[in-house]
Amino acid sequence: MNNFSIVIPHFNDLRILKCIKSIQNQDYPKDKIEILIQDNFSKKEILNKINDLLDVKDKLFIEKDRGIFDALDKAYQKANNDFILSLGADDEIIDNKFFSKLNNLFLNNKLDLIFVGVIYTNVSGKIIRKWPIRKFNLIGKLLGLQYPHFGTIAKKEIFQNFKFYNEELLHNNDYNFFLNLNHKTTKVGYLDAYEISLGFGGNSSSNIAKILKINFDLFLYLIRNKTIFSFGILLKPFYKIYELLLSKKKPDLRG
Repeated sequence: MNNFSIVIPHFNDLRILKCIKSIQNQDYPKDKIEILIQDNFSKKEILNKINDLLDVKDKLFIEKDRGIFDALDKAYQKANNDFILSLGADDEIIDNKFFSKLNNLFLNNKLDLIFVGVIYTNVSGKIIRKWPIRKFNLIGKLLGLQYPHFGTIAKKEIFQNFKFYNEELLHNNDYNFFLNLNHKTTKVGYLDAYEISLGFGGNSSSNIAKILKINFDLFLYLIRNKTIFSFGILLKPFYKIYELLLSKKKPDLRG
C-alpha cells in the first residue's frame, strides 16, 4: 500500500480541527498517513488544540513564512511519504474511502499524479460550486483553465522539485505550477468524484476588483515569460467572477 503525506499550511484558523478529523476518519491504515502542519506562529491556545489531535507520527512545524505558498514549499520538503496531498485549513475530505481509492489508482496504473473533483462551500457549509475534473492537456493550458491545487495528489518529487513561492506571482503560484507541469511526460489519472470540500473566498477570490488586479498581474507575467499562454489567461478572471457571483446569489447548487 502507498503512503500519503497531507500538508496543511495554517495560521490562526480553528477550522483546521475539522480538516484534521476528516483525515483521521479515513478507512485506511493510520500508519500509512502522516499529517504535516506548517504554522506561522498561531495563538498558543489554537496550537494546543491542534497538538491534542495529532498522532505521534504527525508533525506541527512552527516557522515564520511569507504566505501560503512559502509555507507549502517548506512543508513539501519535510514530507516522508510516497505521495503528497495539500489541503487548506478550511478544507475537508468528504469520502472516508478516499485514500483507498487513490491507492488503487496509483498501484494499478503507475501514475505520477491524480486529479479529483472538489466542491466549494460557503461559511454555512452549503455547496456553492462544483469543480469537476478537467483533462490535463495543452488545450486546457491555452484556454487559461485552472486545476485545483488542493485537489491534486502527486508523487512527492513533483511538489518538492517546484518552487511555489514567487514574488512576481504571489496569488497565482498554483496556476504557474500546472503551467510548468509537463502534460506530455506526467502520467495523470482522474478520480471522477467530488472528494474534497474547499472553503470559498480565498485571497485571490474575495472581490471583483482583486480578481481583476491579480489576473492582470498574471497576464503581464505571462507576456514577459510565457507569451503563448497569455491570451487564454484573459478568460480566467471571468471564471472567478462567475464563482464569486454564485457564492453571493445562489448559495446552494444541490437542488
